[in-house]
Amino acid sequence: MKRISIVYISFIAAVLLSVFSCKKENNGMALNLTAPVDIIDFSVDATKGTIDTANSSVSIQLPFGTDFTKVTPTITIPSGASITPASGTSVNLTNPVQFRLINGNVYKNFTVTATETPAILAFKAQGNSGVIDEPTRTIKVIVPPGSDMTKISVVVTLATGAAISPASGTVVDFTNPVQFTVTTATASVKYTVTAIDENADKPVAFLGLAASKNEISNQDELAAANWFFANYAKGEYVSLDAIKNGTANLAKYSVIWWHEDATQTLPDIAYDNTVVTSLKAYRAAGGNLLLTTFAARWIDALGVVPAFKGPNNVFGDNIGGQRQDGTNNWGFSI
Repeated sequence: MKRISIVYISFIAAVLLSVFSCKKENNGMALNLTAPVDIIDFSVDATKGTIDTANSSVSIQLPFGTDFTKVTPTITIPSGASITPASGTSVNLTNPVQFRLINGNVYKNFTVTATETPAILAFKAQGNSGVIDEPTRTIKVIVPPGSDMTKISVVVTLATGAAISPASGTVVDFTNPVQFTVTTATASVKYTVTAIDENADKPVAFLGLAASKNEISNQDELAAANWFFANYAKGEYVSLDAIKNGTANLAKYSVIWWHEDATQTLPDIAYDNTVVTSLKAYRAAGGNLLLTTFAARWIDALGVVPAFKGPNNVFGDNIGGQRQDGTNNWGFSI
């Protein structure tokens, strides 16, 4: 026992000596875990970004007309640190971009988000406010029913120093979409403006097995229906029974959405000849279907894909569930 104890103590001593030796020398490298890793300044030309160190983010509002696909920021970082993408590198800020700052043995990621200083603050046609989509440079406005589309009066509120053509206060022919040109001291940008008669904006439908929206029992389907009616003022509920009985006018809808979550096997009424024929005619006339969860099975019966080539539910399939046979038929698993 005495010999074993001596050997054991000697082993422990050797390990401790090794540990302390490594901690002291560390092969000649010292760990630096306290180096600063925050961006000091982020700017594009004369525009400075707002740095939020707590949330590791930078927001910057660029001048109107900036090409967001080619933005070259100047970034000030702590001495000895590096950042990727590097300062002075052209980046695409159409969507948020992550920058990684490394200093010593630590790093920190910053998410940089850029927005544009708007030149059009508001756009009205026949007194109704339009929806401005800056990324696509489009404006959509719903005008009162029965408006003379050849004589639509527009009122545009612009940022200081901006001008627009056709000018605010003029009468414009909106038989077809119209291009408006906005000009500032730094850029000239075209917007495509579309005016739509309120009665011409077709409603959309939420399809279901229940007789009405209030009778939906499946919680997932009910959540989908609640979202639908909260977001679409012209949304209407249509039951499969109404289609079978011929009381539903499908032609009035631009899109019909069926979110079937109750059963993996679609109900028999979905395969009823009258229902299937009605939906096929609706699609042939240009109608659109949105089929989510198990409703995706319907594309087989509706002839959207060849028979028996629609999505299925195969358990134990390969990851991704994608496959292709020798005859170039393809499928996927839900």
